[in-house]
Amino acid sequence: MIDDLVDSAQGPDVLDVGCGTGISSRLFRDHGCRVLGLRPRGRIGLFWNVAVHDPAVLQTLEAQYRALDIRIDEHSILLRRGAADRFPLAAEGLRATGQFSAIEQREYQWAKRYTAQTWLDQLPTHSDHAALPAEQLDELVQAIDQVIVELGGSVDVAYRTVLVTASRT
Repeated sequence: MIDDLVDSAQGPDVLDVGCGTGISSRLFRDHGCRVLGLRPRGRIGLFWNVAVHDPAVLQTLEAQYRALDIRIDEHSILLRRGAADRFPLAAEGLRATGQFSAIEQREYQWAKRYTAQTWLDQLPTHSDHAALPAEQLDELVQAIDQVIVELGGSVDVAYRTVLVTASRT
């Protein structure tokens, strides 16, 4: 996806709106782009990863959050329920402004195997997890580690990434 975007760009400058922790910004930088990352308040974005979990794995992970009485954004557990409904809305919103043309939507399918360690490395990077008290986050990390070990040491996640692009008129 990054290759497609860089190849179709009109120059090396990239504005990463809603850059969060900068993961996508670094990918563009590594492709030779100059990146300005903005992290505005509120939700904004034209890029989604939707995870498709095995239902048994999903129930087991959710149970750990409930058992520890941790309430966070569901996207941080990598669930993204209902996210597919948002894709057409982004393109419609861009069209409605009258300020964009060449609006396109592309989809990319990919998969990732998470070991307990790779899952736990990314878990605290979610802003709502980072806001948890250290003791509660440690307890959650230990519980999720145990779950993944009991599931055989890794979890496979299929992703559908949707990208909506547009040119400013």
